[in-house]
Amino acid sequence: MAVPARGPMKKRVSKQESGIKVVPNPSSKPDELTPVQMLVVQGWIRGKKVPELARILQHHLAPHEKDEKKRLKKSRTKLRLWLRTQKMRDAVWNAAIVNADLEAPAIVNGVIRKAKAGRVDAARLALELNGRHAPHTEVQPAAINIVFAGVPRPQRPQLEDPDIIDVDAEIDEIED
Repeated sequence: MAVPARGPMKKRVSKQESGIKVVPNPSSKPDELTPVQMLVVQGWIRGKKVPELARILQHHLAPHEKDEKKRLKKSRTKLRLWLRTQKMRDAVWNAAIVNADLEAPAIVNGVIRKAKAGRVDAARLALELNGRHAPHTEVQPAAINIVFAGVPRPQRPQLEDPDIIDVDAEIDEIED
């Protein structure tokens, strides 16, 4: 069975080569994000993935597409392309830093709660945060030398015979 030969390949022509004039949007600066891109950043920070964001924002990302499957596919593609750009990655990073700063009090309260429950590592971290514990300092305890060379030993009376003790003489001394 013979297969028909392929027809001539169509060459893809870019918009600039075809003579179509590409005009940038004058209302947006190149470093600023559009409102839809800011919504994507906020959704990404909240843990939403590309398919879910595409489903939520499909009418904003591909508004002219009539078929829902094609609209979702174009939305997912657009989101993936956006998230690969340095501008979007920087915006996601900055939003994540702000989010982490806003959650810091809750994190510290959780550490304190675990320290009170008996977790030694949490207690150590809480003390480090307060400045009461410094684990990596180079301070060594000073050596203490105690010298007894110049101190005389106390003198004890010597008994004549250590095995014999005169009990009557000691009692007389106690009664006087």
